[in-house]
Amino acid sequence: MNDTTNDTEISCDTSYEMRYISLGTAVSAIGLALNTFLLYVLISRNIVRTYPFQTFLAFLDAMLCSLYIYCFFFAYIATMYRIEFLYTAVLDSNVVSLTMSKVVQAAIPYTILANSADKVLLVMIRDAKNARVQGCLDKFVRRSSNFLTCSREDQRSAFTVRVRVCVIILISSIVLRGNTLFTHRMGQSEDCDFFQSKWIEMDSEYREFWRAYEGFYNNYNTGIVFVMLLALHAVLLRELCRKTNRAKRSNQQQQESLISRMAADQERREQNRKLRYATRTAGWILGTYLACSAMNIALLYTETFYPEFVIDPDGNFNEYYVKACDLASTLVTLSSAVRIVLYYSFNPEIRHHIQSVIRRRKACKDGFNPSVTAV
Repeated sequence: MNDTTNDTEISCDTSYEMRYISLGTAVSAIGLALNTFLLYVLISRNIVRTYPFQTFLAFLDAMLCSLYIYCFFFAYIATMYRIEFLYTAVLDSNVVSLTMSKVVQAAIPYTILANSADKVLLVMIRDAKNARVQGCLDKFVRRSSNFLTCSREDQRSAFTVRVRVCVIILISSIVLRGNTLFTHRMGQSEDCDFFQSKWIEMDSEYREFWRAYEGFYNNYNTGIVFVMLLALHAVLLRELCRKTNRAKRSNQQQQESLISRMAADQERREQNRKLRYATRTAGWILGTYLACSAMNIALLYTETFYPEFVIDPDGNFNEYYVKACDLASTLVTLSSAVRIVLYYSFNPEIRHHIQSVIRRRKACKDGFNPSVTAV
């Protein structure tokens, strides 16, 4: 959901933008339904402790999709059918909606970054333990393994640490992007039709300072996070290849192992399998986010270094820039909508829980109580 504030004359014609929100609304509606269902699965199956980052990310995705529907679809309906109270309610709360959208969009990449870094650390720690690495890394492992391992006795500590990370991410996003609530306001033109007369503009008192801040945030913070995500994606792909090759070698060596070691080997292979699935899922989540956010990053730098592409000589937004913004917003919501598909495809545990919930709902619909089982 890109927004650009400028001092140029605002055009009253908004019909162009309305023609391009249908796809985004459809994607957002699907994303809202899927992420709400994913939240229900994670909470009802009591696996939030195992997947705190995924739960928080599902909540953020659902929020992003609902904000898109509220800001764009409801405004479109109000304008098309000329529903005055709906138009007034949506547009007058647009500053709050824009602020929430910026906070959510800031929190999503940080959450993906934390989840990916968590998987990289788990891989490093497990490799360090297997190789009996000494020195600084071994010291770090001894301090970190108490809350990063997935053993039953450490799950409570691991969950607490990851929840704290999620809280820090949320607070940081509010601090970084919450300024919009105080620096923007709704503008209105008496020369336009009522249903095309309102827009968001920056308060002139804060304009110069916050424009500089927005430029710094967009050009440096967003770029740095994007580069860090790319680096983590490369690391995850490398570790995934290593885990896959190691699993193949382990299967070959399994045939030559002694029977007395089969139980220990089986447990070790199961832990490595879960870590491999988690790493692969994180890699796909990270890859889809990077692919869908690439255009948004390109637009941010275009606004900074090529402003003539954003504003045409008449003072209105360039037609191709508007198209690119609509497509970028749709891609951002698309990356939120497809995450449950990635979980289902690459994470057997989450897939099992999703299938269990679906079977349970189907059984209840057919009149069978799955809680009553034969002894």
